[in-house]
Amino acid sequence: LAWAGTDCQVCYLACPKRDQAMMMLPGGGPTVVTSVCDGCGICVDACRAVNDLETIQLVDSTTSRVTT
Repeated sequence: LAWAGTDCQVCYLACPKRDQAMMMLPGGGPTVVTSVCDGCGICVDACRAVNDLETIQLVDSTTSRVTT
């Protein structure tokens, strides 16, 4: 959905900290607020459920490695 230009909000709607860790910006898509996000990964799983190419990846901020 996201890669096709569709207005996708699945990750935003799945986030348990919606409107805190995941925000919808006017005129834009979902945005992660890294200072609030606890890295639970629910948004990543939601994204994978509707997109062939996931748009969100979790990155370990201490090592900069992508986690799955």
